[in-house]
Amino acid sequence: MTGYTFRQDARDDLREIALYIGQEDPDRAEKFIGDLFTRITQVAENPRLYRSRFEWNPGVRITRHGRYYIVFHSNGDAVEILRVIHTSRDIGTILEELE
Repeated sequence: MTGYTFRQDARDDLREIALYIGQEDPDRAEKFIGDLFTRITQVAENPRLYRSRFEWNPGVRITRHGRYYIVFHSNGDAVEILRVIHTSRDIGTILEELE
């Protein structure tokens, strides 16, 4: 499996990350987002390697890339990226809001 899609919240997260990092170093922002997409592709290739996090939301899986959590779920055919959240944020509250 290599397919993935992004929820609008995840797209917004990526845009905010790129803008934030880009304020200091545009080249670093571009590299970081590229590395993040590489990590997301790895997740999509083997989503079941990552533990389900039932304490937050059934079927949600999480992995890290640097200081960010990549929050996703898979239905067997594809991976949907739900959010990309900085580790300093209250992930429990954010994930409770997922539909």
